[in-house]
Amino acid sequence: MQDSELNDIMKGYNQKLDEARLLNLQSWVLNLQHYTYQQKQKANAKLGKLTLQKKVLVFLGIIYGFALLFLAANTITWQKIFFCICTAAIGIITLYAVVVYIKQLYWIQQFNSADSIVEAQEKLVMLKDSTLSVTRILFLQTPFYCLFFVSPAMIVDSPAPFILVTLPITLLFTFVTIWLYRNIDIKNAHKKWFRILFGTSEWTQLVQSKQLLDDIEEFKKEIVMK
Repeated sequence: MQDSELNDIMKGYNQKLDEARLLNLQSWVLNLQHYTYQQKQKANAKLGKLTLQKKVLVFLGIIYGFALLFLAANTITWQKIFFCICTAAIGIITLYAVVVYIKQLYWIQQFNSADSIVEAQEKLVMLKDSTLSVTRILFLQTPFYCLFFVSPAMIVDSPAPFILVTLPITLLFTFVTIWLYRNIDIKNAHKKWFRILFGTSEWTQLVQSKQLLDDIEEFKKEIVMK
């Protein structure tokens, strides 16, 4: 066999090998695109449910927050000073949460229009961090619910019930609130109390959506290993 014939055979073999590699690459890209599209659609569906929840919370939060501020502003007297302070504090915290929920709705909208998986993952991380943060803030309302019914006259006329019942309960809830504020963190997500506290559909939808996108990276690794 002449060298020229051997070279032609080698060239033909290399050409077929390159064509096979190209076909495999095209197949890999198509499979990845299809899987990515499916996972993104599933994540969008879960966040769609979350969007409805957020909109309802925004609507109710606006009504509740402004109603409390209205009550506080129109009942300012010395005997109702505790009521005014507590309702105003709860109202302000509620409206702060409303602002955060509106921001989260914007991030969800950006997630839906994200061009890359990395961008979508970043939006989900922001949503998770924001959810933890606003939950910590909302828990700050708790001690105020323990004192809104107290009045200076009650403390003067009946100090024993206030000192022995109301004050200890308020201090207990204040301690729990501070503890939760300091410990609600993603690093504690594996702990039982965290799973109970965040066993809501809101947090579950976020975690599942993030997992769907993370599965895409695992899918890439599996394809490459094959």
